[in-house]
Order: sequence, then structure tokens, then C-alpha cells
Amino acid sequence: MERANKEMLKIMEENRTRLEDVVALKDKKGEYDEVVVKVQEAQKLTSQELEDEVT
Repeated sequence: MERANKEMLKIMEENRTRLEDVVALKDKKGEYDEVVVKVQEAQKLTSQELEDEVT
């Protein structure tokens, strides 16, 4: 019984670690998405400015 409890605690700790990793990855993905959107907006502005200069 005690051995089973120790194994269960070990599994729970591993799951907790995995969950923390998933949360961290999700946060990083959110940051990445924000940067991508900002870069795309900057590219659109730059393209528009260049187009305005040419015409």
C-alpha cells in the first residue's frame, strides 16, 4: 500500500511538471504570436510608405 502511494505521488509530480511545461509553452506561444502580429503590422506600414514614395 505504501509503495503504491509513493508511485502515485511520483506520477502526480511528473504530471504536475508536464502541466507546468505546457503552461510555459502556451505563454511563450502567446508572446510569439504578439511579436508576429507586430512585425506584420510594421511590414505593412513599411510597404505602404515605400509604395507612397514610389508613386
